[in-house]
Amino acid sequence: RRCDRFAARERHRCIRSRAHGPDDHLTKRQAEACASRKNHDPDAGQQPQQPAHRSINLVAGLDTYLALLDRAYRASAVDVARVRGLAVRPPRVIAGSAYLGAIVPESADLHNTLGIALAAGGEFHEAIAEFGEALRLDPDSAMTHWHLGAALAAAGDDGARAFQASGREQAIAHLGRSVQLDAGNGEAQYDLARMLVEARRPADAVDHFRAALRLMPNSVEAHIGLGLALAMQSRVDEAVDQFQLALTLDPESADARRNLAIALRQRRQ
Repeated sequence: RRCDRFAARERHRCIRSRAHGPDDHLTKRQAEACASRKNHDPDAGQQPQQPAHRSINLVAGLDTYLALLDRAYRASAVDVARVRGLAVRPPRVIAGSAYLGAIVPESADLHNTLGIALAAGGEFHEAIAEFGEALRLDPDSAMTHWHLGAALAAAGDDGARAFQASGREQAIAHLGRSVQLDAGNGEAQYDLARMLVEARRPADAVDHFRAALRLMPNSVEAHIGLGLALAMQSRVDEAVDQFQLALTLDPESADARRNLAIALRQRRQ
């Protein structure tokens, strides 16, 4: 059963992240600002021509611009020399700015930052490309596998049916790798579980919903998701318990109330 509320949640939330430090990703506040603020880069008034080996189509918000500047200012001398070695014609452009292209070192963190900002603006396919480049540079980043999996899931929600199927399997693979590398990320556990529900693999989903709830016991969405996965296996009594728990946490949850009503009707049949 398609869980439309999860798709809507992806579109409005950005690719979320936990606070592992300023070098890993933008904060949630920074990422949300990327979708709403106008460009503050004086270089970006004109559309620069992109080098053939890069495909970044993002006019950065102020927080993204400042985050990238911060990375440039904290770069080592070796990194600065490497950036100078990337000089090409037309100039290297990052986030709509040739200035940033001239000073920001190439790194997995750079591409992760750009991917987060793109996803915050709903440009999921472009975000996927950035996260893919980040993984090329750092294949064992649990955070980037999580972001890439979530971006693939969000892109599949809006894509053609063929992409939905292939994107879902790719999303499951990356989210699965993320929780292998970092089993303590409750949001990644939840994202993986909901994708498994969409893939009609409820037994696998139950394990990851339970893992998410161990880490986020007050997550209304995780209780609802677990209830759905249990109901798909005809474990209706257990599903009712989860929907009731969700309503206890959020008495105004229309999703929990609707699914509880459906489960109670199933139990009476």
